[in-house]
Amino acid sequence: MKVKIPREINIGTYKYIVKLDSNLPDFGLLGQCQTDDGIIKLSPEQNINVRNVSLLHEVTHAIKDVFRFDADDDTVDRIAHGMAEFLFNNLEIEFDWSLIQGGENGICNHRKAQ
Repeated sequence: MKVKIPREINIGTYKYIVKLDSNLPDFGLLGQCQTDDGIIKLSPEQNINVRNVSLLHEVTHAIKDVFRFDADDDTVDRIAHGMAEFLFNNLEIEFDWSLIQGGENGICNHRKAQ
């Protein structure tokens, strides 16, 4: 089942704009959650499977920030990978990026594993 990624998502009373940004501030950065600015940025250079998990990672950061619970980046990453396993491999959900500018092809920082 395809699920369209909306341009704007709501978490609690906060709104986040989801966008692809090839100008993330650090080499190797896959995504960034800017809670104060209400923006989730993702690198468009990553393949679609990595982008999907990166979105879940940044959304987990947003949830953590809005609902004020502590979790380091490694914990956030494990939660995101667990959600990905459930959504993509068990429910067979496929993210559709067509509403996100530049996504037709398929500050909390998510870094590529070294």
